[in-house]
Amino acid sequence: MASSTFFSIAAARSRNSRSRFYQREELQREVISRIERDPHVVAALIPAFPDYGSVDRVPNAVRAPLGWNYLQANFGPDYQEGNVVFWRRKALTER
Repeated sequence: MASSTFFSIAAARSRNSRSRFYQREELQREVISRIERDPHVVAALIPAFPDYGSVDRVPNAVRAPLGWNYLQANFGPDYQEGNVVFWRRKALTER
């Protein structure tokens, strides 16, 4: 499970679900666009601790800030199991 991933999107049709694969701004925007258009993406898995599983101790909020900001605006914590917090997509009225 150790990875520099700060989120994995459930049922995502994204080829870049791990933050280390989309650090560049244009790739972050591509991932956000794919998530935004896909109503089947209903959850994100977020480590309970910012550097959990990080190889280089760079928080993924720093590594992929556009992705992190998008998650904070459009998803919210639902429940935690172990070191992972399940975030659900917010309803349009909550955004």
